[in-house]
Amino acid sequence: MNLAVDQRQAGTVNHRILVANAIAVLCVGVAVAATPVPPRVAQVLEAVRQGKPVSLIALYEDDESFGYVMDRIAEASEKWLDVASRLAPTADAHPGEELANALAFALANAPERILSRSFEPISLEFICRGPFEIEDEGKYRDALQRSLSAVSAVKDAKLAGKRDACLRLLKEVLAAGASK
Repeated sequence: MNLAVDQRQAGTVNHRILVANAIAVLCVGVAVAATPVPPRVAQVLEAVRQGKPVSLIALYEDDESFGYVMDRIAEASEKWLDVASRLAPTADAHPGEELANALAFALANAPERILSRSFEPISLEFICRGPFEIEDEGKYRDALQRSLSAVSAVKDAKLAGKRDACLRLLKEVLAAGASK
């Protein structure tokens, strides 16, 4: 009799834990979904959607929006890489370096998407040298290793030349002691 009661209580406890976990996941999802998009970002997305020119320098003037966009580009979704390709032609000085750095992070997340696009004047060579704004050498090497693994996994024959060139650069930087 006690065993049956203990099993029911254990089942009730497990059910409560499952319900609590589900609520926690939903709350996190709502919090992420509720993260407001900075107004300048909404303007950039609309301009890209309409095929209008987009200025990286103008975006850079709004720290919150610029950081938001660079973080999204680093995640490497199609939508944000489209934004990056529209921002790239206006890349100059520090904002251009920041964009190149975000693209270097994106390389590890979606190498096919990076290798299949143009981000001129930011060269693939520059992107394949890794996310150079990482100050810690160990973290920089780790980022290079992640990119090397991701790019090595690219099998698309159309991207073979770019993949191989990028792999050579990543290996050179790693062999040189990951010095920036």
